[in-house]
Amino acid sequence: MTRNCFVFAAISLAAWGCAPPSGGAGGGTNGGTSGAVAPAASAPAPLDPGYALKKDAELEGLLVRAAGECRVAGSAGRPEGCDALDKSIDARIRALGPESLDTLVPFMVSGEATPSSLAVWYLGANFPRAIVARVAQDPSKVSEGQVLYLLAAARRLETQEQGAHRVARVAVSLATLKGMIEPVRTFWSEAKDPDVRAAVVGASMRYGRMQLFDVVERSAGSEEPRERVAAFQAVHSMPAWTDAEQEKLCPWMGGFLQEEEASQTQLIASSLLRCGGEWSKKVVEEGRRRVAAGTWGRSFGMALREVCQGSGAGVELGEERRARCAEVREVMRSVAESEQLGVEERGQAIDTFAMYWPDAASLEQLKGYAALENPVLKERAKRGAEAIEQRMKASKAP
Repeated sequence: MTRNCFVFAAISLAAWGCAPPSGGAGGGTNGGTSGAVAPAASAPAPLDPGYALKKDAELEGLLVRAAGECRVAGSAGRPEGCDALDKSIDARIRALGPESLDTLVPFMVSGEATPSSLAVWYLGANFPRAIVARVAQDPSKVSEGQVLYLLAAARRLETQEQGAHRVARVAVSLATLKGMIEPVRTFWSEAKDPDVRAAVVGASMRYGRMQLFDVVERSAGSEEPRERVAAFQAVHSMPAWTDAEQEKLCPWMGGFLQEEEASQTQLIASSLLRCGGEWSKKVVEEGRRRVAAGTWGRSFGMALREVCQGSGAGVELGEERRARCAEVREVMRSVAESEQLGVEERGQAIDTFAMYWPDAASLEQLKGYAALENPVLKERAKRGAEAIEQRMKASKAP
């Protein structure tokens, strides 16, 4: 039996055009015509899809070749050393769309490390953006059976510690698009791996919106940092909040505004800024508190300056945002001038002036900061001042 035939014996030898070995489980030579095919002793039991798979022969053949010709790099399973083949697989998966699941999932659950890793990689490389977006336009493109099969594959992979979180993320996106909320909730409640649980939570609200918010709420109180971050990521990734959703989400997120963990801070503050009104004012006030307490962080700064997004490019801000942006400017000034904060935090604030407020007042401030003793801050202030001067000259050019 060839290497590729051996690899896929646990799935279906006929699918790969492989001749079964003659004799029993332990021996025989290639080319035999009698005797049952015995899967490798370590092969897992087949995963029943619950429906008739429609495998694509072309994609199967490409994946078999990849298992033999490509190197699998790192824990993500990225294929290397087979660029042309890699591109052909991507193209075929995108052409098939959700139909490619019938071919990819059997590879994932084959029990063989290389084909499984490759199938997980190609699912993650092609579904989250290109294919899930197509399904979002027309959920009928994927069947409930395919979604359940993918969830089952993620469960199988979790026990094998082999990329289950990547599969779960796609499965949850497709499930929520199909309105299959209870299977997702059950999957999350039974998952043990922190990365898998985080993947489920993080993908739960983009298409499922508030239907799985109970899961998000519970995850925000988890002792596992990855799951807590995923809870805030879920809220942040949900587009175009309705008034009713804001009434629920804004007070809830507001309860975490003083969270100190950097990976969560930006998501929380950025989400609250979307609430506008008193909530955006509370974010600015929290910024002042953090500066005074010496707990300001770059992640909070990145969120806070979103209030002024576009101002440096001449975008006309609304009255509320313009007033809030002026307050942010003062907070950034206090950060830049605070001696109890770190160089990176102060440097970030210094950079903000040239980015968002490239005017004469900022130029004067930056020239003053260029006299600071710290060489890093001095250099960043100098570059910012030069950028504003060049911009002013360009604006005066005929």
